[in-house]
Amino acid sequence: MKVLVIGAAGKSGEALVNEALAAGHKVTAFVRGAAQYKKANVRVVAGDVLDAAAVDVAVAGQDAVIDALGGKTPWKVTTMETSAAHNIVDAMQRHGVRRLLKISVVGAGESVKNAGFFNEHVLMRTFLRVCW
Repeated sequence: MKVLVIGAAGKSGEALVNEALAAGHKVTAFVRGAAQYKKANVRVVAGDVLDAAAVDVAVAGQDAVIDALGGKTPWKVTTMETSAAHNIVDAMQRHGVRRLLKISVVGAGESVKNAGFFNEHVLMRTFLRVCW
């Protein structure tokens, strides 16, 4: 299967790329800077997820897309992930790609300690149904 990993340069993205390669998939990594991303047996497409044309190029020819985007400042208000999701889904529809996996580590493991009182006790417990 041809798998596109968006956010491949991050920690979660790197793990997903490794798992996909180990499973025998043909992997394309969508990253901001191709020069900094060196991984054997991986096709690299550089671009910004907020650039619909760049996302379209990366999605073309894929069987599945894994969105592993995540900001480095979770407390900062941003529309990056929402805008990126629109670009990804639009490109998938144009190219007939029907498999999408979105991952997030919000509320997982040690991330709870960095969530802050409101996020941990209100948002995560209410909306994510996180149980400790």
